[in-house]
Amino acid sequence: MKKEADQEATHPTTRFGLWKAILDRAGPISVSPDEGLIYWRERIFLILISVALILSFIALIPAVIMAVQEKLWRLLVMDTAVLICALGAFFMRSLDYYIRAVILVALIYLIGLGVILNVGIFSGGLFWLFSFAVVTAVLLGLKAAVDALILNGITLAVLGWIFNTGDSGQNFILYV
Repeated sequence: MKKEADQEATHPTTRFGLWKAILDRAGPISVSPDEGLIYWRERIFLILISVALILSFIALIPAVIMAVQEKLWRLLVMDTAVLICALGAFFMRSLDYYIRAVILVALIYLIGLGVILNVGIFSGGLFWLFSFAVVTAVLLGLKAAVDALILNGITLAVLGWIFNTGDSGQNFILYV
């Protein structure tokens, strides 16, 4: 009876079976459930990055169309580079978990900074910077989260100073 339940739970047509099949394609998790927190951090990492990749591919088509129509070439290059790096972090299972997690949180930070610099301070970039600190806390722990908050504070202070003094030139957009 238990064997049938285990087979049913892992079958791709069940509720989470397809999800598990996708995660298993990326390779086995390098730690066992007995290792506690690091196991769950890696599971959260895999789920987070797989959902992000799926949504990124869906959003890529309208983003490319908009970037071409509006001639936002820097934004297009940034989006493409981030997607390629995220794919690498997902599929390069030979990399240590810590390196892959740092790649993911660095990408989140760079997306936030890039959106602010390309679209404006009152855009979605602030959401990305906030997410950077939260995801860093979940994947890398308290010390890394404090460092992320300090980096966010410095980033926002520098951007605020640049926008306030008017030294931003014609390339920075203050309002959307």
